[in-house]
Amino acid sequence: MTRRFHRAFVVAAVTIVAVASGTARAADFGDDDFLRGTLAPFSSSSYQDWSGVNFGVTISRSTQSADFGSGTSDLIAYILRNTVIENEGQVSQWTTAGKSTTTSNGYGVFLGYNYEIEPRLYVGIDATYNRFSSALTSGYSDTLARSFLTSTSYNYNVYLDTSSSVSLRDYGTVRARLGYSFGQFLPYAVLGGAVGRVDVTRQATVGTSALYVGGGGLPNIGYSQQTQSDNRSAIAYGIVAGAGLDAMILPNVFLRAEYEFVQFTPVNGIKMNLQTGRVGVGMKF
Repeated sequence: MTRRFHRAFVVAAVTIVAVASGTARAADFGDDDFLRGTLAPFSSSSYQDWSGVNFGVTISRSTQSADFGSGTSDLIAYILRNTVIENEGQVSQWTTAGKSTTTSNGYGVFLGYNYEIEPRLYVGIDATYNRFSSALTSGYSDTLARSFLTSTSYNYNVYLDTSSSVSLRDYGTVRARLGYSFGQFLPYAVLGGAVGRVDVTRQATVGTSALYVGGGGLPNIGYSQQTQSDNRSAIAYGIVAGAGLDAMILPNVFLRAEYEFVQFTPVNGIKMNLQTGRVGVGMKF
């Protein structure tokens, strides 16, 4: 898969450069100076105009960080619903897992528009789609045991066994852009929204037993356990921010380097963010 998307990126990049070069040569042949035997060099001012439509392809490296501390809270709460254990011990609020990270290569496309509001100052908007060579999957498993005394004079022993995983397949963004041109370079910042497709797998097992410590001679409660699981696909929404640099290498072809951070809203109690570095090639009209 990695070779495939690298090969696709190279093909797309070569196509963009070839189209741009052909356009430039066609314009040269139509120029009177060329017919007279002279060809004017590119003017540096031609590299400063970033206004108009742009599109391109990218390759990237992403790191996903996920926090599973509350990933099974609702499953535990359902198992212990209407019990003194949950009402007084608030077992579902215990932190039952930690954090995990994973990385993957990716590829994507972008389409945008820039508008010059003042000399050298540009605002714009773009839309991107990004897919990973293998889904970004993080997971965490943990066990936890605690004892506490309730108002019923029972000393409860509670045992938790939990596991969660989240897999981000792909995501898209819509971003506002602000940039300032320096010659053929356009440093910029972005801010916008993101939507991703995720697969979530969760399971929680709760085991309980109790020892009566009151004076009424009530019996002890033997060990019992219940398990709840939940597997689903979901849509994750988030906020995206980042910064980058575009560099014009031909009158309408540019290279791009960019850093992007996405903070997704929790999915079934799992918090997730994404950090991406990418490079790409694009064409401007």
